Amino acid sequence: MLVCSHCDFDNPLKNRFCQNCGHPLKRLTALVVRQAGDTLKSDREVASPQAASLQAASPWDAAELAEGDFLDRDRRYQLQEPLLLPTARGQSSTALVLDVLPGDPSPLEDKQANIQESLLQANDAGETTSPQLALLAQIPKMAHPYLALQEQLFSVLPELHSAWQQESYTVLILEDRSDLTLLEDCWSDRSLEPIQQIHWLFEISDLWHTLIPWQAQASLSLPRD
Repeated sequence: MLVCSHCDFDNPLKNRFCQNCGHPLKRLTALVVRQAGDTLKSDREVASPQAASLQAASPWDAAELAEGDFLDRDRRYQLQEPLLLPTARGQSSTALVLDVLPGDPSPLEDKQANIQESLLQANDAGETTSPQLALLAQIPKMAHPYLALQEQLFSVLPELHSAWQQESYTVLILEDRSDLTLLEDCWSDRSLEPIQQIHWLFEISDLWHTLIPWQAQASLSLPRD
C-alpha cells in the first residue's frame, strides 16, 4: 500500500493520486542543468531495453517542456508544470514532476549500495577498480554527492531517485522539499531564540566542511538551498 503524505490514506500501489484527497502520491523535483556537451553516455545509451525500443520524438530540442511531457524515455517522470530549459552552461531550472509508478523502486535502488561504496572509495583514496569506474560512468558526476552522502545527511539532503544525461543537460530527480520553510524566512521570525540561530550556524558550518571534498559547499550560499 502507498500511504498519502497529505492525508495518511492507504492507497493501492497502482494509484498515482490519493483516492481520498487527490494529492499526488509521489511528487518529486526535477533539477535540469545545462552542460557544455555530451560528456556522458546519453539517456538512450543507458536506458533499459524496453525504453531503447521506444523511438518517440524527444521534446528536448524546444526552449520549453510542456506540462504533461515526460522527462525520461521510460516515461516515468511526468512534468506537473512547464519547464523552461536553461540555455547557458551551468544554468539550471527546476520543476515539479509526478512519478507515475510510485509503487516501483527507484531506478537507482538496486545499484545504490555499490555506487555509494565506489564513490566513497574513490573520494577517500582516489582509486577505483574497472567495474567501479564502469558503474560510475553511468551516473552523472553532479549526482555523486547525493548518492555518497545520502545516508549521512538524510535529514538535510534530498533523496536522489534518478539521474541521467539527456543530450546537453544533466537531469536529477530529487525528493520534493518545496513545502519546507526557507531558512531566511525562519531567521526573520522575531520570536526566534538566539540559541536556535547559533545552532543553525553550527549546522551550516558542519555541512560546509562535509561538502568540501565533493566541491559542493558553494551550494549552501544559494538563497533557496
